[in-house]
Amino acid sequence: MKEKTSWQQRYWLNCLKNIVPTKRLNKAIDYADTHEIIDMKVEDNHFTAKIIHDENNVFGCEIILKKFTDTEKSVINTIKSQSKYMKDIEENIFTEEFHKELYKNRINIFPSSIISIDMNCDCNKNKTLCNHILSLMYKLTFELEDNPFLLFELKGYQLSSSSYKQGSQNKYDDKQEEHDDTYKNNSEESEDTKNTMDSQETISNDNTMGIKDIEHLFYNNYLINNNSTSHISLDNIPDLYTQTVNMLNNQEFIDEDMELFLEKLFNNLDKYINNDIKYHKLNKNYYNDFIYTPHQNRNQKHTSIFFDYKWGHVDKWTNFSININSNYSISTIDVGIKSNFNKYKSSKLLFGFLVEYNKAIDKPLGNLFNFLDKLYLTTLELIKKHAIMPEIFKFNDKYKIRWIPAVYNRLISNLMGQLAMSCPEYLLTFNRMRVNSENQIITFISIIIDGLIKSYIDTLNKKEQNRLLSKHIYALFLGESKKINVIQNIKGINNLLAFKEDKKYNYELFIYIRQLEDSFKLDVKVSIEDDKKVNINRLLKDTVDDKLKRQLENDLNVINQIIPSDNRIKNNKEDMLLTTNQFTEFFNKSIPLLENMGVKIILPKSLKRLWHPKLVLNINENRSDNSYLSLENIMDFDWKVAIGDENYSLNEFKRLSEENKSLIKVSNDYVIMDYNDVLNILKQMNNLPDKLDNMELIKSMLTGQFDEITVNVDSQFKNRLFNNQIIQDDKLPKHLNADLRDYQITGYNWLKQNYMLGFGSILADDMGLGKTLQVLTLIEYLKEEDVLNDSKVLVVAPTGLLINWQMEIEKFTPKLKSHIYHGSDRIIGDDEFDILITSYGIIRQDLKILNNIDWNLIVIDEAQKIKNPSTQQTRAVKSLKSKNKIALTGTPIENNLSEYWSIFDFVNYGYLGKLNDFKKSYLNPIEKDENPDSLNSLKTITQPFILRRLKTDDDIIQDLPDKITNDLYCNLSAKQAVLYNETLNAYMDNIEKLESINRRGKIFELINSLKQICNHPAQLTKSRNVNINDSGKMQLLINTLESILDNDEKVLIFTQYVQMGKIIKKVLEDKFDEDVLFLHGSLSRYKRDKLVRKFQSDDDSRIFILSLKAGGTGLNLTAACNVIHYDLWWNPAVENQATDRAYRIGQDVNVMVYRFITTGTFEERINDMLEDKQELADITIGSGGKFITEMDDDTLRQLLRLRNRID
Repeated sequence: MKEKTSWQQRYWLNCLKNIVPTKRLNKAIDYADTHEIIDMKVEDNHFTAKIIHDENNVFGCEIILKKFTDTEKSVINTIKSQSKYMKDIEENIFTEEFHKELYKNRINIFPSSIISIDMNCDCNKNKTLCNHILSLMYKLTFELEDNPFLLFELKGYQLSSSSYKQGSQNKYDDKQEEHDDTYKNNSEESEDTKNTMDSQETISNDNTMGIKDIEHLFYNNYLINNNSTSHISLDNIPDLYTQTVNMLNNQEFIDEDMELFLEKLFNNLDKYINNDIKYHKLNKNYYNDFIYTPHQNRNQKHTSIFFDYKWGHVDKWTNFSININSNYSISTIDVGIKSNFNKYKSSKLLFGFLVEYNKAIDKPLGNLFNFLDKLYLTTLELIKKHAIMPEIFKFNDKYKIRWIPAVYNRLISNLMGQLAMSCPEYLLTFNRMRVNSENQIITFISIIIDGLIKSYIDTLNKKEQNRLLSKHIYALFLGESKKINVIQNIKGINNLLAFKEDKKYNYELFIYIRQLEDSFKLDVKVSIEDDKKVNINRLLKDTVDDKLKRQLENDLNVINQIIPSDNRIKNNKEDMLLTTNQFTEFFNKSIPLLENMGVKIILPKSLKRLWHPKLVLNINENRSDNSYLSLENIMDFDWKVAIGDENYSLNEFKRLSEENKSLIKVSNDYVIMDYNDVLNILKQMNNLPDKLDNMELIKSMLTGQFDEITVNVDSQFKNRLFNNQIIQDDKLPKHLNADLRDYQITGYNWLKQNYMLGFGSILADDMGLGKTLQVLTLIEYLKEEDVLNDSKVLVVAPTGLLINWQMEIEKFTPKLKSHIYHGSDRIIGDDEFDILITSYGIIRQDLKILNNIDWNLIVIDEAQKIKNPSTQQTRAVKSLKSKNKIALTGTPIENNLSEYWSIFDFVNYGYLGKLNDFKKSYLNPIEKDENPDSLNSLKTITQPFILRRLKTDDDIIQDLPDKITNDLYCNLSAKQAVLYNETLNAYMDNIEKLESINRRGKIFELINSLKQICNHPAQLTKSRNVNINDSGKMQLLINTLESILDNDEKVLIFTQYVQMGKIIKKVLEDKFDEDVLFLHGSLSRYKRDKLVRKFQSDDDSRIFILSLKAGGTGLNLTAACNVIHYDLWWNPAVENQATDRAYRIGQDVNVMVYRFITTGTFEERINDMLEDKQELADITIGSGGKFITEMDDDTLRQLLRLRNRID
């Protein structure tokens, strides 16, 4: 890629990164850079090319973009005709501003997902995203530099001069009165567009009453805002209770009873939703309007089966389209096949279906159903947040009120716009005619609300139902249609919506506020042209334009609804006065609503620094000379009240608030404070803690919040604390027998600082980066500081890794005493130990015994073993008590948040709250709503306690050799140990009787048998029943592979035996449910080459088993960055040849080599000899060596006998 790229080239690359994982994309880029791509051309909406793979293979491939619709072309025509874009288009320049304007009008130039791109390739991967297709997509990046409008051409649109040299029409032209969801170009109008409900000429509107005809609902433009490209989470929906109630309470028809009715309606609907929807008992007729769920003792499977039975094989539905008739009722619900919707149609039934779908279906059925579920959940959230508003309309001779989203609010408007962009074309129709997407969404949501209200009414007793529905005004707000004579009094509820509709006259409204000595003056002004602002009442008096007058009067009526009733702006008065208390109410309640509606509020200079007081917590570093490092000793905290830029002590604020409850003068400026804010702060002041828990302090410092109170932290102190700079001592423990790499020293200091401050840690480095060594360095430090005199360290690891831990301790920290607590005859004993090593299974069995020991530190290895918070094993491990805890894992645990919580709750109990609270605060918003704010918040609060370095990190890779060899030790299982001794004794009894050639042959046979036993007993016995737990090596292999595969890496597994390769293949395919490749000597050259190509190119082929003789030389397998020697050849040259299949020219990552050794056996002793660099070239079994075969019987028995380290 060139250094300087255009914005759209960068945008295209970012799109590719969003479509495929970075690893896949980088692989495709490398492929594109190393292979020639020829014959690139554009044919219609096809971008085609040929890719020369090698001398014998040339692949033809193409990507196909979806063409613009006629409506979309009309939008582009209208936008590009604007003068500010014409010049750039003439000069062949595609500007970001032009793209943003297209995007906010829902014209997508760039693909948002792989679904929006069709593709073909000759490589037998048709319709899939192969490397050839990805390479072509990458090459398209360069084409965009030469032809900025290439994507337009690929979507069937030519930005030619003839199409954009059209004069822009005056937007006040009387001919431009069409209302539609997009711009229109009459000359290019399609037949589908003509059928859309977009013509105002056919619609009669009751302007005198301010009440719409039903048809008006389906062409009306609610000014849904699509300007924002940022994702809006449901959690961000604001609570509009105050604005909505305030708007309704100012209506003429609202009396005390009506006010109480609306308040109860909001509260009862809220309770109904929060109680998880009150289900009705099942009637005899399964196909009624009621919602049903099976009894609690029936499981999810039963619920799903009943749901399928009731609604009729939802997975076979091909469509979902609702038609609304002229009575604003559902006339049909078309799902593409015969269903219960053919017989029963109502908003209540639709609501029931959405509830049951949400509860019954475990796995999504597709994009359409996901979208329906999203609309349902959005509706519930809108109701919970009181973000709905009534709209009255009429049909025939009746009137009806529907509840719709509060689109006067900017965030709600944006959210509706986002939903509209994903709306299916015919989700909802009116009298079989197409409706624009905004009105489909608003109407669909209104129908869900109507169904919810009707379902709620069904839960009431008959007496209460009759009381509500007998009063016409109540019945209207509950979705009933009425012939009534009081409509004139309630027409004002539509004014707020009228404020949001397209208007003939485009002007801006301003409210100027001027501070007087003891009051505030408000002046509403209008700006129509030349930025000249005129008082609205004066303009009403002077204008002769009746249409302008009616529009101004409507806007003034809306503003009057929002201003407290005693102070409304009357006609012929140019301003109004508010007392300080009245102005406080206006400021807190009215201004936010007015600003949401687009009214500009102009404050005087003295009020421009208007702040609500807020309680703050200030945290600073304590630089005392206290030598004991703890969180309490290194920081101070102090409570303050912030008003503007000033901080006041609690006593100072109390004095200020007593002097004036509304406006407070601070530093010669007025600061307005709602008295409720003052009362809340005073109430909070009485409950402030004198001391904060360490975890609360840390979380507050990271989030800047403590119980919704702002936290201010000294930036230098925060930087030192969270960048591991509190401890400045780089000295390593004196008795550490290892040279740590730089990143390992960093990890040790990080563990040490967290330990000193009382925090648990998750060390999640990649496999092979030395997590065990870093932890042992910390434990050695604790030993040398006499911390372990009275309390000990417990290490919990999978059974297959217990001996490995002991070997590492003996190698790197020989002063530490360790004891393995495992096996049927396990005892803790009276022997002194610093570290007790045990397995997860033993923790379950001996929890009481182990909890009687005073643990200073508990370390769990392969911490993903406690990823399921509900298992007995997890609960047992988490119940262990100690001063500090560390979890080790080499897998990316952050990919599954419930697993992440479980491990994090072990190291820092309670920090992330209970699991249900964690799901509500983080898991659901992140995994279901894809809320980036929740994800960033979680990363922020957990960052100090988890350290993950990858082998590919720039600062790690330069610190590593290209090849890292790890000896991994395992015990024999009990079954292996018995078979090992029996085999050894039987052979030795025979060998002692033999001489010369016969003796040497039997020794070779014995060693071969012992090696097979160390691999797996089934290899020697030829048993078809292969149990993982029967072999320590097999357990170790599974543990090692779990970490490798969790990191989505590839691995080579070498064994000397074809039979063992077959055993491994079967075990791994059963365990991991994926194909395992196996290359051995009996395969033809063709089959070998096919396996190699598949492993190198297929991302799904991750495990490759090779017999050492067949795969040890000549192959290039650089797709693997892990090599496992399951059984050792004992000749370093042979092992290195095999390892070099992955570690050779072309490999761009470090190769991790794992050598499996069973402790206590001859394997360990021969490996020790190799490490001691004895001349053992002749030890190669099966190569004619004489070293072992010429040992005397006693020496041979000593070499081969089984020592103490067994399971």
